[in-house]
Parts: sequence; structure tokens; C-alpha cells
Amino acid sequence: MARHHKVLTPEHLNIVRRAFERVRCQRRLPRRGAQAERLALKALDLFKAGYIREAALARTLRQEA
Repeated sequence: MARHHKVLTPEHLNIVRRAFERVRCQRRLPRRGAQAERLALKALDLFKAGYIREAALARTLRQEA
């Protein structure tokens, strides 16, 4: 059985970026560094798992990160 890979379009990346920035600012994390990198990777993983709306992604990211 073939695996389906989610194609990330520029619109998808903007959703992930906005959710990441929203949570990063609320937590007062720096733009760069290990914490910000972990948060960004978690945002991308959640998006791939099906959190495709910015609000839902940010809410789940806040809870899990």
C-alpha cells in the first residue's frame, strides 16, 4: 500500500508559521534557539497530523508544548 504524503503549500506553511508565532509570543520565547525549534517542529507535526486550522493548531500547540 502506498503512503500518502501531505504536500505543504505556501498557504499551509503560513498557517503553521502564524500558529507558531502566536504561541511563541504568548510564551515570550526567542525567535531562535532550542525551545523555538522544538515548538516549530511540534507545530509542523501537529499540522501533518490533521490540525489544519490556525486556531486549532495554536490551541493544541499551547497545550502540548
